[in-house]
Amino acid sequence: MPQDSDIPPLEEAVALGLRSRQTLDAEEKKLQAGVSTPYNVIRTQRDLFSAELAEVQARVAYGKALAELDRATGQTLERNHMDLDQVLQGKLI
Repeated sequence: MPQDSDIPPLEEAVALGLRSRQTLDAEEKKLQAGVSTPYNVIRTQRDLFSAELAEVQARVAYGKALAELDRATGQTLERNHMDLDQVLQGKLI
């Protein structure tokens, strides 16, 4: 069974966003049924926003990590389908 630390931050952030969306949907249904309050809905909206922000931050961190890995391993040009000769000659399209 995987530990929490075994889950990559991006996957964890996506899962949190999905759970937050489900929680908000449930809270809105409870409000419509008269068993919740607008305050609870607003609080779950805030939680969803926080989860979505965390996902964006995790995606940015993941992209930066990939770029750093490419830089460290010398794969930047290859990953971006560039040829060193073309770069040096300024012939990129």
